[in-house]
Amino acid sequence: MPIALGDKEINDLLGFARYLSWADLVRRAHEAEFRRRGETGTTGNVWGAEFAWMSYWYSSLFVVIEAYDSIGYSDPVVDSLLSHPGGYRELLRRFRNGIFHYQTDPIDSRLLDLLNRGEEHVLWVYALHDEFMRFSRDQIDRFGMTEEVRAEVKRVMNNLTGWLPDEPARRDMDLALERIRGIVSREPSHELQGLHADLRSAVMEIPKIIGTYEQKRERFRRALLQRLGVTIVEH
Repeated sequence: MPIALGDKEINDLLGFARYLSWADLVRRAHEAEFRRRGETGTTGNVWGAEFAWMSYWYSSLFVVIEAYDSIGYSDPVVDSLLSHPGGYRELLRRFRNGIFHYQTDPIDSRLLDLLNRGEEHVLWVYALHDEFMRFSRDQIDRFGMTEEVRAEVKRVMNNLTGWLPDEPARRDMDLALERIRGIVSREPSHELQGLHADLRSAVMEIPKIIGTYEQKRERFRRALLQRLGVTIVEH
């Protein structure tokens, strides 16, 4: 069943997906470089590949925020993250400007303002990115009065971007979870650490216990959001 590309809601979703797909592409490149350094035991350069990919990911993610605002989207979890009392949204905006506007000063304070806020900002960025992915899947479902319509929306999106906001590949999710685990281990959170261990164990037995994995992943998501002061309200 063809969908009407002239429809504003469809065009908004496809436009939003375009920017999110680019941010996700850079996130994956950053995580691949982070893993490569870990596997080789090498020390990254201050302005080397890992920092470059991270900077482009962070900056691309702020463009997704701009798209979200411009379209007029609203989601309680995303909105709570964007209004986090740590002021990360504004810090991310300034970071983006420091990256994509030429600066003669090699140590731009706009970069340091975000990076010096500690590792909580990393948790916030990961959480926001994943919630944008989840929000995109929810938007697709909104058009999915039937499975046929959902499939057509996905087909068009994939043809235009070569990307879909599906659940992250298991290996990519493991990389993100491993980094989050490292952060929370330095500021111990018994619940997050325990759920991380449970989640890794469940992954090993996919697909036999795929339902268990998804339940634990959802619990982990909620625990991470709670760590950031965001509570999911059931409707």
